[in-house]
Parts: sequence; structure tokens; C-alpha cells
Amino acid sequence: MLKVIKANDGYLITDSESGFEKLYSVKTNLIDLNSVDSLEELSVYAIYTWGVEHVNLTGLDVRAIKETFIQMQRVFDDFPFIKGTLKSVLHKDMQYMMSFLPVDSMTKGEIYFNSIHYKDISRIEKIYETETLIGGAPVGTKFQHAGIHEMGHLVMLAILNNLHSDSNVVEEHWLTNIETSKIVDEAYDALFNDVTSVEKLREFVENSEGMTSAEVAIIFKKFGRVAGKAMLVAEISSYATEDAHEAIAESFSDVYGNNDLIVSFGQVIGEAFLDFYSNSINSCVLSKHILQVVNERSR
Repeated sequence: MLKVIKANDGYLITDSESGFEKLYSVKTNLIDLNSVDSLEELSVYAIYTWGVEHVNLTGLDVRAIKETFIQMQRVFDDFPFIKGTLKSVLHKDMQYMMSFLPVDSMTKGEIYFNSIHYKDISRIEKIYETETLIGGAPVGTKFQHAGIHEMGHLVMLAILNNLHSDSNVVEEHWLTNIETSKIVDEAYDALFNDVTSVEKLREFVENSEGMTSAEVAIIFKKFGRVAGKAMLVAEISSYATEDAHEAIAESFSDVYGNNDLIVSFGQVIGEAFLDFYSNSINSCVLSKHILQVVNERSR
């Protein structure tokens, strides 16, 4: 069993199973995730850098976990207020590749890796590639971005706790998708209002490389607001259609996985719309708007 003991000059790491034992200074290379090369060091990284309390990565593939951690760190960098809100990083037998669970009266979260899948990086790569091919994960993303998805849940939980001091209210919002639905609706409404204006429609048609005004109208006029939103959410991934929680988490995976920047959200709607319909590797236009609203909620 891995144990991490905080010492005066750093962290003492011991693992009774592997016999691993090492004292790390807080000023060592643990601050640089790229230099970490063992599960024990990854555990220390999570505890020291992210404020995680419990870590169990025993038996998992070091490279698979390290590459996922590198992606997860990007969300910690962009949303620093979530440090200390991730209580545990563990693994268990389950259906999904990874999962998220709110704990401690909805104040913190736990992230789990699939115990079987993450034993072999080649296995998890193939599983995730299949998911993207059938639409179960955003186009352009890789298995490492499953960690980004779970971090999206953590960000939303932290936002709910910032908005509401009563844990019962936080739980109600979490279970019934109150706030998450508002975020998805707000993101879609901003997009819908822009693209249904006459000027915007004309701009889209002129730059659409074959997309006709009728095709635009079908999506945003004939099908209407509700159906149009459902269609755009489905374009993120089929999993995004589960509920607003998953739409937001998949948007995190989509935007980070395709290396879109928060600072560019909502700037050139027409260009984003064109990218979306030309099947580029850029994230879906609704994903960008969703993360823009999440980013605004976090301030």
C-alpha cells in the first residue's frame, strides 16, 4: 500500500508492495509533471500540487496516468480555484473509462480510473479511438482527454459551491441539472440569437462553401430553438446528450482536446460556425460557447 507522509523537508513516499521508498523535497522535480516517471511520484504530484488527500494508482499503466495527469493539469491552471476540491484519485472496476463522484457533502469530488482499461495504455488508446469513431467522444480528442471530461465535472461542482453556501441546495442543483441546464441554454441562446439574425445568416451563406440558406434555416428556423440545441449538443458527442452535466463535461474534453483557447470564445461566430460545418478538427461551436459561460460563472 502506498503511503505519503508529510515531513518537515518534503514528502516521504513508501509502498509496501513494491518496496519503493523515497524522500522528496518540496523543491524537487515534482513540480514538473513531465519529469515524473513512477506511480508513486504521480501520487505525490497529485497530493502536493492539486491538494488531493487520497491517491491509489497501484497496478495502472504509468504512461497512461501521466499523460492523463498532464491534461488534467491544464484545467487546474485555467481554473485555479478548484485546487483542494479534488479529494481522491482512485481506480475501480466499472463500465466507464473514468468517472466522477461528489463527496463530503458535495464540497469535493473523487475521480476514478477504470482498473482494467488503465493497466495497458495500448488497450485504453484502442477503446477511446473506437468511442470517437462511433461518436461517443468528441472528434479530435484522445484518451488523455477523458481526464479533462472529469475535470469539467469538478469545475462545475466547485462553481455550485461558490454560488450556494447550503450543501442541500448544491445537491439539488447537481441532481436536477438546474445550473448546468442554465449554462447550456445560455450558451445556445447566445449562438442562436447571433446566427438567426439576417446579417449573420447572409454572412454564413456567403462563406459556407456550398451550405445553402435553406440548410441554415432548417437547423435554426424550421427545427426551432429546442431541436436546434439538441442537434448541436449531439454534434459534440452522443454522450453529451445524456444530460447538461455531460454536455458541459464533453465540451471541456472537446475544447481542450482540440486546443481551442478560452480567450477566443465567442469572438468570430461566423468563422466558428463555418469550421463546425466543414468538419475541421476544431471543437464544436457550441462547446466553445458552453466553456465561455462556464468561465464567466467561475469569476
